[in-house]
Amino acid sequence: MLPINLIKPVRAQNPIELGPIRGEGPLGLANQAADQGGKVFTDALSKIIGVLTVAAGLWFIIQIIVAGYGFITAGGDAQKIQENQRKIVNSVIGLGIVVLAVAFLSLIGYLLDVEFLDFGQIITNLSP
Repeated sequence: MLPINLIKPVRAQNPIELGPIRGEGPLGLANQAADQGGKVFTDALSKIIGVLTVAAGLWFIIQIIVAGYGFITAGGDAQKIQENQRKIVNSVIGLGIVVLAVAFLSLIGYLLDVEFLDFGQIITNLSP
Protein backbone atom coordinates (compact mmCIF):
# COMPACT_ATOMS: atom_id res chain seq x y z
CA MET A 1 0.00 0.00 0.00
CA LEU A 2 1.03 3.55 -0.71
CA PRO A 3 1.21 6.06 2.12
CA ILE A 4 -1.57 8.65 2.00
CA ASN A 5 0.65 11.66 2.77
CA LEU A 6 2.77 11.62 -0.36
CA ILE A 7 2.27 15.38 -0.93
CA LYS A 8 3.89 17.59 1.62
CA PRO A 9 3.02 21.29 2.01
CA VAL A 10 5.40 23.65 0.30
CA ARG A 11 6.68 26.88 1.83
CA ALA A 12 4.14 29.05 -0.03
CA GLN A 13 1.25 27.31 1.68
CA ASN A 14 2.37 28.36 5.14
CA PRO A 15 1.61 31.96 6.12
CA ILE A 16 4.63 34.16 6.73
CA GLU A 17 4.23 36.99 9.22
CA LEU A 18 5.40 40.18 7.60
CA GLY A 19 4.26 42.54 10.31
CA PRO A 20 2.12 45.58 9.67
CA ILE A 21 2.25 46.74 6.06
CA ARG A 22 1.84 50.48 5.74
CA GLY A 23 0.82 52.41 2.66
CA GLU A 24 2.60 55.39 1.15
CA GLY A 25 1.82 57.82 -1.61
CA PRO A 26 -0.31 60.79 -2.60
CA LEU A 27 -3.62 59.22 -1.57
CA GLY A 28 -2.98 59.86 2.11
CA LEU A 29 -2.14 56.27 2.94
CA ALA A 30 0.95 57.11 4.95
CA ASN A 31 0.73 55.65 8.48
CA GLN A 32 -2.41 53.68 7.61
CA ALA A 33 -2.74 49.94 7.41
CA ALA A 34 -2.86 48.35 3.97
CA ASP A 35 -6.41 47.11 4.54
CA GLN A 36 -7.66 50.73 4.56
CA GLY A 37 -7.30 50.95 0.76
CA GLY A 38 -10.99 50.17 0.24
CA LYS A 39 -12.00 53.06 2.50
CA VAL A 40 -9.69 55.42 0.64
CA PHE A 41 -11.18 54.24 -2.68
CA THR A 42 -14.77 54.74 -1.54
CA ASP A 43 -13.92 58.14 -0.06
CA ALA A 44 -12.33 59.24 -3.34
CA LEU A 45 -15.25 57.85 -5.34
CA SER A 46 -17.71 59.63 -3.06
CA LYS A 47 -15.88 62.94 -3.55
CA ILE A 48 -15.81 62.52 -7.32
CA ILE A 49 -19.51 61.67 -7.45
CA GLY A 50 -20.32 64.63 -5.20
CA VAL A 51 -18.37 67.09 -7.33
CA LEU A 52 -19.89 65.77 -10.55
CA THR A 53 -23.39 65.94 -9.07
CA VAL A 54 -22.89 69.55 -8.01
CA ALA A 55 -21.45 70.36 -11.45
CA ALA A 56 -24.49 68.75 -13.13
CA GLY A 57 -26.84 70.81 -10.95
CA LEU A 58 -24.99 74.02 -11.78
CA TRP A 59 -25.03 73.13 -15.49
CA PHE A 60 -28.80 72.58 -15.27
CA ILE A 61 -29.28 76.02 -13.71
CA ILE A 62 -27.06 77.67 -16.34
CA GLN A 63 -28.96 75.98 -19.18
CA ILE A 64 -32.33 77.06 -17.76
CA ILE A 65 -31.11 80.66 -17.47
CA VAL A 66 -29.72 80.62 -21.03
CA ALA A 67 -32.96 79.13 -22.39
CA GLY A 68 -35.02 81.68 -20.47
CA TYR A 69 -32.94 84.49 -21.89
CA GLY A 70 -33.43 82.94 -25.32
CA PHE A 71 -37.21 83.02 -24.82
CA ILE A 72 -37.04 86.67 -23.86
CA THR A 73 -34.96 87.62 -26.89
CA ALA A 74 -36.76 85.34 -29.38
CA GLY A 75 -39.05 88.15 -30.48
CA GLY A 76 -41.77 85.77 -31.64
CA ASP A 77 -39.45 83.72 -33.89
CA ALA A 78 -40.91 80.21 -33.81
CA GLN A 79 -37.57 78.52 -34.56
CA LYS A 80 -35.80 80.24 -31.65
CA ILE A 81 -38.68 79.44 -29.30
CA GLN A 82 -38.59 75.79 -30.36
CA GLU A 83 -34.79 75.69 -29.90
CA ASN A 84 -35.08 77.09 -26.37
CA GLN A 85 -37.85 74.65 -25.52
CA ARG A 86 -35.55 71.85 -26.67
CA LYS A 87 -32.80 73.22 -24.41
CA ILE A 88 -35.13 73.16 -21.41
CA VAL A 89 -36.35 69.65 -22.18
CA ASN A 90 -32.78 68.40 -22.63
CA SER A 91 -31.75 70.07 -19.37
CA VAL A 92 -34.59 68.45 -17.45
CA ILE A 93 -33.78 65.05 -19.01
CA GLY A 94 -30.11 65.48 -18.07
CA LEU A 95 -31.00 66.39 -14.50
CA GLY A 96 -33.32 63.37 -14.35
CA ILE A 97 -30.49 61.11 -15.51
CA VAL A 98 -28.22 62.52 -12.80
CA VAL A 99 -30.88 61.97 -10.13
CA LEU A 100 -31.48 58.39 -11.33
CA ALA A 101 -27.72 57.72 -11.37
CA VAL A 102 -27.36 58.97 -7.79
CA ALA A 103 -30.35 56.83 -6.75
CA PHE A 104 -28.82 53.81 -8.50
CA LEU A 105 -25.47 54.37 -6.76
CA SER A 106 -27.25 54.74 -3.46
CA LEU A 107 -29.00 51.42 -4.03
CA ILE A 108 -25.75 49.70 -5.02
CA GLY A 109 -24.04 51.18 -1.96
CA TYR A 110 -26.86 49.95 0.26
CA LEU A 111 -26.72 46.44 -1.22
CA LEU A 112 -22.92 46.23 -0.97
CA ASP A 113 -22.83 48.00 2.41
CA VAL A 114 -20.43 50.62 1.04
CA GLU A 115 -20.92 54.35 1.62
CA PHE A 116 -20.49 55.83 -1.88
CA LEU A 117 -22.65 58.87 -1.31
CA ASP A 118 -21.74 60.78 1.80
CA PHE A 119 -22.83 64.23 0.63
CA GLY A 120 -22.99 65.63 4.15
CA GLN A 121 -19.32 64.87 4.69
CA ILE A 122 -18.43 66.21 1.24
CA ILE A 123 -20.21 69.50 1.95
CA THR A 124 -18.54 69.92 5.34
CA ASN A 125 -15.12 69.22 3.80
CA LEU A 126 -15.53 71.86 1.08
CA SER A 127 -13.12 74.69 1.68
CA PRO A 128 -11.56 77.35 -0.54
